[in-house]
Amino acid sequence: MQPRGPAVERQQVFSDKAEARSAVWKALVAHKAARFPFPLRGRIPNFDGADRAATLLLAHPALARAKCVKVNPDSPQRYVRKGLLDRGIVILMVPSPKANTCAH
Repeated sequence: MQPRGPAVERQQVFSDKAEARSAVWKALVAHKAARFPFPLRGRIPNFDGADRAATLLLAHPALARAKCVKVNPDSPQRYVRKGLLDRGIVILMVPSPKANTCAH
């Protein structure tokens, strides 16, 4: 698989969380990286590469001394949850309000 360019420019600045979410949803569709379930809006979307994103997150130095991490129950974060548990890190999984409570 060939590496893709960034879907959202790293230097992009958003005025609020709703604007950032909208940009990510649009980029996932534009780059054909979105995965079931659809539509993406109003949720933490599943996406192609969620496993690779989890690997990068789990390698971050901030997790080196972590003993407990809050993780969302959403599908794309299953790789994060498994990786944390494999490392003996306790996960706190609390359902969060739907993303669709924000303005779109």
